[in-house]
Amino acid sequence: MPVHRELTVVIVLLALGGTVWSGYVAYRRHASRRLTQLGVVTVVALALQALTGIVLAAGGGRPQDPLHFLYGPATIVALPAAMAAARGREARAAAVILGAGWLVTLALGLRAAGSGGLT
Repeated sequence: MPVHRELTVVIVLLALGGTVWSGYVAYRRHASRRLTQLGVVTVVALALQALTGIVLAAGGGRPQDPLHFLYGPATIVALPAAMAAARGREARAAAVILGAGWLVTLALGLRAAGSGGLT
């Protein structure tokens, strides 16, 4: 399904941008509501990615590597968990936590892309 493949590229690019932006926000020690909004947009993209993956699997589609069924769901959990952990924290601490969540999302997204056959 091309949508699943296209969303992978979008998610990886969003995660890369979020990682860099979080580092900048942490360095500058200022809060960024837009960074949180980018997180919400990315979580929506991750949900759509999961939905298209479920449709693919239900239709008999299988990834190149069965570990894709581990990397894919882990990718979906990383950023929302970081967003929840960052909520209510001081700006720099929140940015560092979000940065870690973005970085894990980026790494898992790349690994999921590789294990799914998008290489």
